[in-house]
Amino acid sequence: INICSQEETKILDLIKKGKKILFIKLSYLDGYGLPGGLIKSGESVEEGLKREVLEETGLKIVNCRFFGSYPTKSKGIGKLALVYEVDAVGILKSSSEGTSGWFDPRDLKDNFAYEDNKKAIEDYFENE
Repeated sequence: INICSQEETKILDLIKKGKKILFIKLSYLDGYGLPGGLIKSGESVEEGLKREVLEETGLKIVNCRFFGSYPTKSKGIGKLALVYEVDAVGILKSSSEGTSGWFDPRDLKDNFAYEDNKKAIEDYFENE
């Protein structure tokens, strides 16, 4: 059974460096978001993770582990966000998505652009 199509699946990357996590200060919304996006047609989850991280941050994924799934919406349409804890290497850059940077999530308080990002971060620190 195909639970959800690729167009309904959002992938998020949780990339940690010390006690900080990589966020993007979004250029198109007020707030911060984890690197990620929608899986393209014909693309595997792993391929989508690698593409999104490279496009948005300039980093290359070397390892990824499934962290959790979260219901979400985009333009009023229900989607599923798959969150992966990711190890990545390279030189951090910004993109048209926004400015990339390492932040302590507690400093961002309620400045997350997406509810699924906020819930994933809360769960991550609860389980750490």
